[in-house]
Amino acid sequence: MASRDSIAKLVNDSLVLTGQPDRTTDRTRKSLELAVLAACEFASPVVDSTHLLCGLIREGNGLAFHILNQLGLTRERLEQTTARGHKAGESSSLRLDDDLTAALNECWTLATSLNHNFIGTEHLLLGIVGARTRALELLQQLGVDRSAVNIEIRKLIGAPT
Repeated sequence: MASRDSIAKLVNDSLVLTGQPDRTTDRTRKSLELAVLAACEFASPVVDSTHLLCGLIREGNGLAFHILNQLGLTRERLEQTTARGHKAGESSSLRLDDDLTAALNECWTLATSLNHNFIGTEHLLLGIVGARTRALELLQQLGVDRSAVNIEIRKLIGAPT
């Protein structure tokens, strides 16, 4: 398992990649921390977008969690499928994967397109589907459609679909 310091560093690095680390919510920060912990638990050498998806569902209370639940995704189903898709590696040298970086880079742009001045868990989920990540492929494998995610998010935040 990665040390507390290395986990904190990866979370901070993730926050920087959003483009506005000081505008992230507590739930966003917690989801990123849970993503790093998921990667450690799966003995993955990288933290990727599928781990972020696990972090969003493990957080248990953000908009992304409620959206994923509404679309029929459970933690158990997600984590079983995620675990099957990862090859165990040495997690002491854990790093952020380009797949996760792409999702995080989308967050601020997507948030501002919705006239939001913060990055919430819903923006992390939008980043996952907007950047067409491995987590999006996983969602589709589990029967969750990209457009359904976008529609549910927009409905919950009151944005036009």
